[in-house]
Amino acid sequence: MTLGTASFALPWGFKKAGLLGGAVGVCAIGLMVYATMHMLVCTKYTLEKRLRHHPDYAEMASCALGGPWAGVLVKVATTGSCIGACAGYLTFVGELLANHMGVPQNLVVLCVAPVFALLSLLRTYRLMSFFSLFGDVSFFLALSLVLFDGFSHHRDNLHSPLEYPAFHPSTYMLFFGPTTFIFTVHYCMVPMESELKEPRTRVFGSLMVSTVFCVVIDILIGALGYMFYGEDTQDLVLNNIAKGPLTTA
Repeated sequence: MTLGTASFALPWGFKKAGLLGGAVGVCAIGLMVYATMHMLVCTKYTLEKRLRHHPDYAEMASCALGGPWAGVLVKVATTGSCIGACAGYLTFVGELLANHMGVPQNLVVLCVAPVFALLSLLRTYRLMSFFSLFGDVSFFLALSLVLFDGFSHHRDNLHSPLEYPAFHPSTYMLFFGPTTFIFTVHYCMVPMESELKEPRTRVFGSLMVSTVFCVVIDILIGALGYMFYGEDTQDLVLNNIAKGPLTTA
């Protein structure tokens, strides 16, 4: 499970889904992702006994679907998914700095893209621990800014959850874009599981805890962000924050 930039698009998703529809949708997707990741890890353990080594995601697809073509297809799809994710992150960084610091978005993308290219050369998640820690700190700092801005400048917008639209059927499908982007990281699960130091008997418990944690945090971000900014909620809630020294920092 992940928490990241897409989490800050959830308030916009809740605006499109409705408060109840957004909360139920996050829970449903979280449950589905937990179930499929559980199946994925169980399949990996079964194949390890047969193959006598740790299979990667593409090799598991080849074994499950009965041919090397499946592994090639998975590699192509994973590559496309990763390129799309990187493009999303580059756009996120560029848009954020352009809005709050006046830096041209194209310049930011040109400066950050080489860093992304160098990080793609790493072949193990063990080398990413520093960047993971930095990302976690940055995420919770950004979340703190949203909460601080909301409670400082938009507290009067908070009402009973029953006073907000519960469900928007005409725009509900728009909610699934940012939500699935957050949760569908199955191709990361296989290499991460292979590098875990904890006993395998604890893997599924850790997966459950992380799923529940991410679902709760994402629902809070989506619901509170939408309740703070209402129909003015932007596609990235960080852009709703009033400009000042904290956001510039």
